[in-house]
Amino acid sequence: MRLVLSFNVVGQDKNYRASQEILLLSNSADWLQIMCTVVNGPVHRQVDAISIYRLSANDTFKLVATIQSYESDAEDYREPSSISHDIPGIKAVGSLKDEIEYLEVSIPVSELTCEFSSMYKCSVSYSIKDGSHETKGTTSITRNLKLAGTFLNI
Repeated sequence: MRLVLSFNVVGQDKNYRASQEILLLSNSADWLQIMCTVVNGPVHRQVDAISIYRLSANDTFKLVATIQSYESDAEDYREPSSISHDIPGIKAVGSLKDEIEYLEVSIPVSELTCEFSSMYKCSVSYSIKDGSHETKGTTSITRNLKLAGTFLNI
């Protein structure tokens, strides 16, 4: 199983600009998009949860958003079950369909502070079933986001 953690800026024109270093202006109407995507994996595996974390000032990863599957719920698409409410304007969407498994968090650029320039982690919990035997596992990827520009919310 391979994970992709990407950072994009989405403008009013709906164009995406991917980068690891993003130049931002505090009066911007753009959105910062943080996306974790599951690519390729064992045939008999099921993604149980996808989570995005941000490294905090005290060097611990703080949950930004997560999406979980529930066997009792037949829906393939669901809203993230946990989202950080201390980030103004944050939005999150995700899907746990076999073909498209992702979690996407969008934050208005106008709400960003310098603390968002940090390391982010995408973590995926999964199950692999082989007959009556089930194995559970977790995999993750980290990536740094560097923000540069003018911030009013410092």
